[in-house]
Amino acid sequence: MSDAEAAARLNKTVGQIRRLRHKGKLGYLPGRPVLIGEDDIEAYLRNARCRPSAYGSTTIEASTPVAQRDIHAEMDRRVRRAKLKAKSRSAHRVKG
Repeated sequence: MSDAEAAARLNKTVGQIRRLRHKGKLGYLPGRPVLIGEDDIEAYLRNARCRPSAYGSTTIEASTPVAQRDIHAEMDRRVRRAKLKAKSRSAHRVKG
């Protein structure tokens, strides 16, 4: 199937499908046009399953080492972002 068909199947945009392909999260057959197999769609869906956590956010069940690495990288980015936000708040506090 084409990028547009895969986007419709996965409820994503064509740009999101291309990014998933380039990141290696969605398999494909290179060529003109690029083709995405049904088995690649199924593998992506299996690896991207989400489940609610106890804290109300969503966690991803990682079934491959690459997915686990991506999850840890995302968690590290969130922690760094939260620390920077807290630091910027404390710097802008009015002392009185």
